[in-house]
Amino acid sequence: MNWRVSTALLSVIAVIGEAVLSYDPQINYFDGTSYADNCRSKLERRVSGLSGLLISHQLYGTFPYNASKNCFLLITAPVGYRIRLRVLDFNVLGDPQNCDKDTLHVFDHEKAIDPSTLNEATPEDTSPGPIVGQFCGIIRNASELAISSENALTLWWHSDADLPPNHSGEGFRLLWSAFRKSNTAPCNAQREFTCTNHECIPSELACNRYPDCKDESDLSRERQIAHRCDYLDDDPLGSLTGLTLLLICMAVVSCCACMCICACVCCKCMKAPDKVCNTNVVAERTPCCAEVNEQQQRTAHQLAQPTPPGFYPPSPPKVPPPNNAATYSPQRTLISSGLSMGAGIQFPAQQIRYSKQPEPDTAQNETLNSDGM
Repeated sequence: MNWRVSTALLSVIAVIGEAVLSYDPQINYFDGTSYADNCRSKLERRVSGLSGLLISHQLYGTFPYNASKNCFLLITAPVGYRIRLRVLDFNVLGDPQNCDKDTLHVFDHEKAIDPSTLNEATPEDTSPGPIVGQFCGIIRNASELAISSENALTLWWHSDADLPPNHSGEGFRLLWSAFRKSNTAPCNAQREFTCTNHECIPSELACNRYPDCKDESDLSRERQIAHRCDYLDDDPLGSLTGLTLLLICMAVVSCCACMCICACVCCKCMKAPDKVCNTNVVAERTPCCAEVNEQQQRTAHQLAQPTPPGFYPPSPPKVPPPNNAATYSPQRTLISSGLSMGAGIQFPAQQIRYSKQPEPDTAQNETLNSDGM
């Protein structure tokens, strides 16, 4: 069992080791704010790698490029590769047919430069060769500006000193990447990606989101999966623009607001009978309030019914009324005799007999005797 687990782990490690990680281009500014990106008027700035982004100034996209700039930059790729320079955005003041003020110049190098010994290279080793292009005006996206003969290019960017602060020149963004032709040697399947036009680029460049092949075949998802690219962008929002994302966010916020308003209205309708439906004022009510009002009326009617007592009064004594012959009242006797109650006359006690009745109990005798007194 242990050897099977070990074999599985080794297989997973091998698969992970075969996966190709993406190489994100490094960003460099001709006119930046950091020390490494400061504008240099001599060949003192050198950049090496597989690909990179070159931007005119630090605040690109927010403010126009600065006036009175004179900046040099040397870029190098690994020995055996060449450099392709392409446009992502380019908007510089001037006539493309006659760039006499704000201009980007590109110089070729006639011999290879080893990036590992670039810091020890002499000025003669890094001296640029002939100019291969100068550019200004507006250039459309994906345009190819220059291709190096070897593995190095030198760029020179300068702007006019008399530019107004609010001019319309936005600046530029350039993409440079390493490639080589397969006519000298076929592409190495372990270290390189084969473009549809048979160019070879480093494997890492095939897994990013920038077009490093001239035919842009490295952006094909099927080819990236076949090349075992790792960490592919599966997020569907990754290809959306800023305006589209803004509209989507606004729609989501609007839906949430509508749901909250509906919830508040429902809660208010459920709580309304406590304050509105119990009033005696005749008013228009919502259906939910009418149902609650009807239920409350039924409850009030049930509460209004009398509750049966918890005890019952004692039954009257079973003694029939006396007959006419035995009826006697001391008051009538006094009135008929013309005497008042205060004359001090004593009445003889008479025993009242009831026909066919049982003898009264002691309490009743005491009551009758007291009446007779």
